[in-house]
Amino acid sequence: MSKTPKRLSLEKEYRRLAKRADQRLVRLEQLASKPEYEGIKEYAYKRAMRDIRAWSGENAKRFNTKAPSNTNQLKAKIADIKRFLESASSTIGSTKETKGIMKIYQERANTINKKFDTNFTWKDLAKLFESGLYKKIKNDKDYDSNADFQTIANMKANMKEVKQAIKNDREVNIDTLDEVENFAINEMINQYGDDIIKALS
Repeated sequence: MSKTPKRLSLEKEYRRLAKRADQRLVRLEQLASKPEYEGIKEYAYKRAMRDIRAWSGENAKRFNTKAPSNTNQLKAKIADIKRFLESASSTIGSTKETKGIMKIYQERANTINKKFDTNFTWKDLAKLFESGLYKKIKNDKDYDSNADFQTIANMKANMKEVKQAIKNDREVNIDTLDEVENFAINEMINQYGDDIIKALS
């Protein structure tokens, strides 16, 4: 059965995008071996690998495989590839889709550190935002957005105590912090315990 022009166009787009995405995956794998980019595979790369395995099996590592025969599935795979390419953490530097992970998160870190007197690095913020934790907190009406970053910074600075509190299911009491801040940390731990460890460790 001959393919329609629309199907041929989709396959062409799929190949083009899949090749670009795979080149980025290879680049991220190379960067991950450098100390300054340790953990770079935790963000968009990790999501891409989940998508790739869902499409092509547990041992698959690249997008560019045989195009799905079902056109709706092909469109869905193209959407997965585009999501990866448009993610800030799919690249270090700027591309036509994104400024790149370093620039975006360094700008955010500079703004947040100045506003809240914190000391987040671009890596800290990349992990925090791409873990999904901050989005959950932001959507939670119980939290004041201005206090969030200070509380998160305090948890990060005292991760040993926070992890112990989560592990032992007890409240944390950090000597260097006041009662109000200890209360805020415990509230966040109760709500987002495991998410906090993933996002801040």
